[in-house]
Amino acid sequence: MIRTGPVRASGFESRFRRAAYAAAAARHPEIPADLLNAEIDRVSAALHRVIAERHGLSKGAVIAITATFSAEGGRPAFRDLHVDVYSHDGPVSDLVSADLRAELDATARAAPRAREIGTA
Repeated sequence: MIRTGPVRASGFESRFRRAAYAAAAARHPEIPADLLNAEIDRVSAALHRVIAERHGLSKGAVIAITATFSAEGGRPAFRDLHVDVYSHDGPVSDLVSADLRAELDATARAAPRAREIGTA
């Protein structure tokens, strides 16, 4: 399980990256760095689109991100992502989390296959 803990929205990307790299190194050191970097970049970009662009959360908003991490067929995979938005409006967290899952599903279909990444 990856958990960022509470973090300001302005710093969630670096906190998520650190947590994701730590989880990958501890549980799946066999995953090539280029594949891991590409997947973390994809998830991080989706987080930014949903949190900052779609929902317009201010940089000072406090959020926490949780996810499960695994290696499926030699590819890194983040599943069950959930974003907790600490505010007086509880449904905001559910809405942001649902939008994030939809965004990741859409980008997963467009993501290059494992053999296409890192072959340069």
